[in-house]
Amino acid sequence: MSFLAGPLSSHEVIVVTGRRQAMMHRHDSIVDSLTERLRHKEWCDNLQDHVEYYTTDRRGRRHVQGEVDVLAQHGDIWLFYEVKVNDSETNFRTARKQYKRFCRTHPDLRVRGIYVTATGIRLMRAYHPETG
Repeated sequence: MSFLAGPLSSHEVIVVTGRRQAMMHRHDSIVDSLTERLRHKEWCDNLQDHVEYYTTDRRGRRHVQGEVDVLAQHGDIWLFYEVKVNDSETNFRTARKQYKRFCRTHPDLRVRGIYVTATGIRLMRAYHPETG
């Protein structure tokens, strides 16, 4: 199963300056480091990073719901890694909302959420859309 949407087209340019650019660089550095560490794990299958996911409406049009920083498969369980540059309760709550949105979009998958920062990793409480 692939969730990839493909690269940005040539007309999709994002202009970022200053502090925001530095934060994005740190974020991407953490994602790259995490991806590289997971790549060498024997249990880690179907490893993808910067994964956009979609819903499809009745007319067949796709709508972006979000992006997963790193998605990996371990047996029949998908591991949803959400990376934040700074560790805070606000960032953890944001990561949890992103995890829940992914779970609601993919109710047929078993998903575990993992919150990653430069200073640590926290497992998110399991979420199942049908039970909350």
